[in-house]
Amino acid sequence: MYEFLTYSEPAFLAADIAAGDLSLTIDADRGWPTAGQFRILIDTELLLLQGGAGLTYTILARGIEGTTAAAHWRLAQCDILLTPQGGRNLTGGVRIVTGTTDTLQQTDRAGLVVYTSASPVAVTLPQAGAGDADFGAHWWCSVLALHAAATITPTTSTINDAATLALAAGQSARLSSDGTNYYAESGQADGLAGYPNGQLFLIWKFLKELNSM
Repeated sequence: MYEFLTYSEPAFLAADIAAGDLSLTIDADRGWPTAGQFRILIDTELLLLQGGAGLTYTILARGIEGTTAAAHWRLAQCDILLTPQGGRNLTGGVRIVTGTTDTLQQTDRAGLVVYTSASPVAVTLPQAGAGDADFGAHWWCSVLALHAAATITPTTSTINDAATLALAAGQSARLSSDGTNYYAESGQADGLAGYPNGQLFLIWKFLKELNSM
């Protein structure tokens, strides 16, 4: 499941929780995530929560990242925060594809897929769906046709109101799902097709763009 980060006011527990409790209720709506998962700090304990509506949240894990599960009193402050592990879940990774066919994966979310073949690449993009696990509205990834053209074809869904998206050699695109169809922002890869150590440069460029979001 994807990680979610949002900026919100601190929340406060509406009732005591014991060290083994797997739900908590906060005092008021603080704009916490309604989907995905997120991390909070209560006193010195880090907890992993499931996003949801209302004021009561399911706790997916207690005492994560080396902290210890503990009891917490009513009105203890709860802060959403980004940890090193959470950051890795937010940004995804880089997947290198050397062949001439590929199917984009749910696990490519927030990542970068690089096609390095010298021959044209055919890419299948599964149908956009409504849930977290089926290319839902929070799914996006970047793709780069490094040395040759790539054609991205969604299954059932459209992409920019068309059946396919064609990328020229050296061109990149960010693909985003709205839960029904896909949209793409395309651009040149800064002459990357002939760039020495191009893959390392691309990783640096990708991470730089993420940090500026």
